[in-house]
Amino acid sequence: MARPKTKLNLTPDQNEYLLRSVRSREIPHSRVQRAQIILKAAAGENNKKISQDLNLCFDARWSLETALDRGSYRFIS
Repeated sequence: MARPKTKLNLTPDQNEYLLRSVRSREIPHSRVQRAQIILKAAAGENNKKISQDLNLCFDARWSLETALDRGSYRFIS
């Protein structure tokens, strides 16, 4: 059975930083994609919907949480 999803709360500064990251043309695509994942998760979307919307392809060993842990967005607990 899957664990219940933890509520993701962003401060206004964090939200603004992620929105700027998504709009940036100078940030690597992988970081832009992570920012999109975080913003969608904060909006309350579930992981399966997020991966479908962003056309993410993870094998069985990966999850969105794993992808976020590998990024530089560790301010979200």
